[in-house]
Order: sequence, then C-alpha cells, then structure tokens
Amino acid sequence: MGRSNNGHRRNGNGAGPQLELVAPDQQFVRAPDVDRVAEALIATHAVTFAHLRNFNLLLLFKKGTPPKAEESGSFIHAIARAFKVPPLWQSVTGYEVGFWVWEWWWDRFAPEQREALAMHELLHIGISGGKPRMEKHDVEDFALVVRHYGRWSDSVKLYAQQLSLFEAEQTQPVG
Repeated sequence: MGRSNNGHRRNGNGAGPQLELVAPDQQFVRAPDVDRVAEALIATHAVTFAHLRNFNLLLLFKKGTPPKAEESGSFIHAIARAFKVPPLWQSVTGYEVGFWVWEWWWDRFAPEQREALAMHELLHIGISGGKPRMEKHDVEDFALVVRHYGRWSDSVKLYAQQLSLFEAEQTQPVG
C-alpha cells in the first residue's frame, strides 16, 4: 500500500485523494495518530484486513466534548463511527470508507484502548463485490438482557465463549 505526498493512504492503483474534505476550524479534522494505529493493525492482521489495502481510508477526529447522557437523553454515545463515503464524494475525493473518533476520548485512552477502538471500527468495514460495505457487530444486545438471561442467543454464546478463551490465556503462567 503506497502513500501519497501528503501522507494519506493510496489505493492499489496509486491514486491519492484529490480534494481535502475538512478544514482545521471544522467539527472533523484529520487524525494522523489514528492513521498510524490503523495502519499498524492492518499490517499486523494482514489476512483479516487484506481487503482494506484496496480502499482509501478517511480517518478523522471529531472535535469538542461528547455530550453527557443526561443532556441528550441517550445512555450510550458513539465514541467512534465507521462510514461509507457517498458515491459523489468518492469520485471527487478518492476516499471510499473511513471512521471518525471523538478526539476527547482518544486523548484519554491508553494505547491498548486506542488499538481496540481502531480495530473495532476497522472490523465494521467489509467488502462485497469489490466495494466497501458496513458490517454489523457479532453481538447485538444490551447488558441488562445478558445480566438477566445469560447466554440466551447464539451471538451472546459466541461472545461468552471467546471471552472465556481470552480469560484463560490471561490466567495461564508465562513460561
């Protein structure tokens, strides 16, 4: 995967973005720290993220302070969000997909949390027929439902199984 002169990822044919979408005084700005983390994840997990090498990724920080739950009436706010660039803007900018991260959260996260967040968002970017598509989570549920009913669905069972494998690895002596 190449780099354009301005440091942004290029697609397989070497064409870089032609137009800047954001200005420094706007709500969204380029996120070079996120770009570095995402590139490292794509390289480390080359098989999982092989399809991402064909896309120009637009990685942005969302500026400002996230709203508090009581201000918006919502319990959970997105810390980050993956998106497909609309076809009109794809043709103008050269970007197909990307994600934004609240800079406020990014600045407070430890490096491992940053990697986990970037991996989460990268996993939302799939491919179908050579074009990007948004993938849903493996698990879609509420903590309260799981607290009351346990492993009631296949997705919750799978998640619990994977979590127990992770916990087993953490408790084994290194040696």
